[in-house]
Amino acid sequence: MKSCIVIALLMCSCAATGPEVSGIRALPHYSTLSLNERLMAEEIMRKALVSDRKDYYFEKLKLLINTPSATKETTKEMNISHFNRSVAAAKEHKEALAKSDVNLAEYQSIEERYEVAKPRKWVKYCPHKFSNPACFYYSAEDYTDILVHINIRLHGPPDLIAQELEIEDDIEKHLSIPGFNVNVVFTSRSGNDVFEVGINPAEWSTNENFAGGTITSSHEIMHLFGLNDSYDRIENHAGNPYVSVSDRLALFIIQMDDNQPVDAEDGIMCNSSKRPLQREVCEVVHGGKKCIDARIKRFGSAPSVFRRWNASLA
Repeated sequence: MKSCIVIALLMCSCAATGPEVSGIRALPHYSTLSLNERLMAEEIMRKALVSDRKDYYFEKLKLLINTPSATKETTKEMNISHFNRSVAAAKEHKEALAKSDVNLAEYQSIEERYEVAKPRKWVKYCPHKFSNPACFYYSAEDYTDILVHINIRLHGPPDLIAQELEIEDDIEKHLSIPGFNVNVVFTSRSGNDVFEVGINPAEWSTNENFAGGTITSSHEIMHLFGLNDSYDRIENHAGNPYVSVSDRLALFIIQMDDNQPVDAEDGIMCNSSKRPLQREVCEVVHGGKKCIDARIKRFGSAPSVFRRWNASLA
């Protein structure tokens, strides 16, 4: 029945036609696509044919189809490697701090102590954009002094959960820029203000799967705050074997209708190794232009590396 539906769709007047289309359908891997994957590929080709980027889209679609998904074992090896590097970096950082004049315990608890340092008006916000809906809290009465609190309950192998706990402080510091602090609390309780997140290194990292170490978890936490990716999904994922073919096709379609922000490459939602942009910070707390203007006036437009701007608490 499914094969008949596919044939009917491919033969209907709305089906894409032309030499480029024939070339895609002739690819050996095209015949292995599922019904849904073929329908998405057809949608991509229909859109590509009327686009001024037609050649680019067909080139990338060919790359996507010719790049089979990696095995779970290969994906696991890749993610474990990233995890191990993050844990090692966290250990080196702690050792360096222990040898300096910085009080390690106080440095690691900056976010927690800052949260209770003064009375705050908290807003409970529930993005409900994902399949693991929950709520987080933010305090943004002053847009130049924003604090966010998020509770996360981890699920997965005990050894990997232990490793994620080891990098908690590095995640917080990676998310923090002047005037924006994030207190990440890994908890064992459940509730509507607790995000349920797995750790499965055999799968690609997402906001439901913290499988890639410090910078990846930081990026995914920004997703939990409700932010979308701002990287080019076609460039990043067309040839990425660690993402399933089905997901890559879906991301391809999304990107065809999306425009990458001009400053995207400077921020964490495009490049996980970067810090949050001022507009990304303001998106977390729904501050809009007023928030962005206030933060740029105080801190400048470019994200900064973490500095102990609240050092009086240490």
